Amino acid sequence: MGLAKPDPAAYLEALERIGMPANRCVFADDRTENVVAARSVGILAFAYTTPAAFADAMSRLSIKTEHT
Repeated sequence: MGLAKPDPAAYLEALERIGMPANRCVFADDRTENVVAARSVGILAFAYTTPAAFADAMSRLSIKTEHT
């Protein structure tokens, strides 16, 4: 692909490849700069630092994980 996070172009390319609009995607990462970049292209993005925090965020989106 030749692109890497946190370059917003990397997120746009990934969206193009999967054929999904940004507003239908969720991105989670432990690095704030990656979350900010994902949000900049319209992806629902959040930061987390622990598995429990990840599970909590996904639960609020009604997405089940192993930890919920």
